[in-house]
Amino acid sequence: MDAAPDADLMRRLARDLSAGDPLDKGREFLVHVAAGQARLFLDPRDRDLLFTQYQAARELARFLAGRLHLHGHFCDAVLATPHHFVVKGSLLSSLFTCGIAKKAGGFTDRDVVHLFVASFFKDLGMGGRPLEDHDDGEEAARGHEERSLELLAGTVPLKPHHQELIRNHHSLPLPPPFPGNRPKAATGLETIVLNLSDVIANRIVPRPSRGETRIVEALRTVKGIMAESHPREFKLIVSYFQAWFSAGPRAQDGP
Repeated sequence: MDAAPDADLMRRLARDLSAGDPLDKGREFLVHVAAGQARLFLDPRDRDLLFTQYQAARELARFLAGRLHLHGHFCDAVLATPHHFVVKGSLLSSLFTCGIAKKAGGFTDRDVVHLFVASFFKDLGMGGRPLEDHDDGEEAARGHEERSLELLAGTVPLKPHHQELIRNHHSLPLPPPFPGNRPKAATGLETIVLNLSDVIANRIVPRPSRGETRIVEALRTVKGIMAESHPREFKLIVSYFQAWFSAGPRAQDGP
């Protein structure tokens, strides 16, 4: 496991995001954020690291929100990191949440940052134990939503609305292999986006039991969940990912 980057380094990297090539700078920052997140999942009670990651998440959200055309490349950068699928999934779902919210319009930049932060830390409650415990099913993840909120309290400021988003990020009725889901009537664009970004991220990140899934296959899963009940939101999600493949070549085949 790589050492977590220190706060001074993360601040310097965040400042450098506005200088030079945004693709290279974004990739570099993502790699360091991923290393910090991996270390945080090992010790989620490390308050200093948690606050460093919180500051990094805010800077990353601001950067990503203005560069939707590069999101496909940043997705590939996260997939190329050596970290556990729980770490990769938390980063990718946040990337997707940010992009879909920006694509939707109607959200201020501050809204997008808050939504990104909620997504970024929503799975922290899965930490504090060997991540390999999550390899063979969802049992180890049960109850992680409330654990996440407990760990964030006092260090990461969250409005009640964003706390509810974390509580409800597994609230859509999902097909296997999502047995840990606790379905109920998910309402509101933010809740739906957070849920489905998580589904797509978990589908495309390789796991011990299966390899990487193409985005088009993940979107078929999403279509089965929501195309009839939430057609507007489904079209929005598809349009976000379609834009990736008009922005240049990627490692994955497009839809």
